[in-house]
Amino acid sequence: MKRRGSVLILTIWVLVVLVLFAVGLAHRVSISLKLARYQLDDLQAHSLARAGVRYACALLQEDSLDLVTEQYDTPSECGVRVEGRFPEDVFSFRTQQNLPEGFRIEYFQFSEGFGRDTRQLGLQDESRRLNINTMDGRGMMLLALLLRKRGVEEEEVNGIADILSRWVAADSTLSQAKGAPLKNLFELHAVLEYYYREVIRDPRYQTMAMQAFDLIKDAVTLYGDGKVNINTVSDELLDVFVEAFAIGEQRQLAISVANKLKSFRLASAGMPITDMASFRQGLTEDEKAFFDRLAPWLCFKGSVFRIAVTGYSRQVEKHITCVYDRDAKEMLSWQES
Repeated sequence: MKRRGSVLILTIWVLVVLVLFAVGLAHRVSISLKLARYQLDDLQAHSLARAGVRYACALLQEDSLDLVTEQYDTPSECGVRVEGRFPEDVFSFRTQQNLPEGFRIEYFQFSEGFGRDTRQLGLQDESRRLNINTMDGRGMMLLALLLRKRGVEEEEVNGIADILSRWVAADSTLSQAKGAPLKNLFELHAVLEYYYREVIRDPRYQTMAMQAFDLIKDAVTLYGDGKVNINTVSDELLDVFVEAFAIGEQRQLAISVANKLKSFRLASAGMPITDMASFRQGLTEDEKAFFDRLAPWLCFKGSVFRIAVTGYSRQVEKHITCVYDRDAKEMLSWQES
């Protein structure tokens, strides 16, 4: 009887061990399956994001042949003619309606109504931004004017502009500097970090640099020919751009021309501008002389575009932001996250 009891206890212990082993094995298998599912979703989201970029490039090439929009871009039809279609149908895609897999071509834009950045479906031309790499040497002036307009102290503005000019100089002696025009916005962040670390010597230099970078990253570009699209540039950046052409005591003249440009756009009631002859007729002689220096740097249609795509598969999202030259069919910048 005692032997039977011992065998029963031993059997129970064996069963307990087997159950614990099975539970542990099931848990490991469950984790492995979840990891495999995540890796599959990660790969799927990344592939969909890349597909979205290729699709956006195809849209841009298609638009370049569109006889309706061949002369202009607008904020709502930037690089793509949307007329008669919903933006969701043009800039988003799902593999199947009942599956959370697909991509969105979108960008963030500050909404005064919401008081924060909101997602907008579509593309953005780089000519709505201020090019600090070109513009016949006006890049530094544009950066300085923009920093002032966004609340940076005068001493900091002058210091940042000085460091940037020395950073890109061919004979630059600054550590980390490449002695060439900036290739991407990460280099601009490095310039700001260098200024706050080496010049200001602020122990919070990383935070200070990021704050300054956040102030301007949405407003500047390093790509394109330096022209600004009169149809897509914001009022704030148009003011900065026009003021950069002021010589000596011409600031009030620049303000007057900028205000008339904004009124001219407003009077167009949302219709794209493709000619500035009628605008010039309404200027004074001094304003005409000023505008004639400005006009060659204005355009109506962009050639370089910022493409931001989010690929998603279930709970996984992958983001690709790139800059594409439509005319050259060349990718100028590529960032994944």
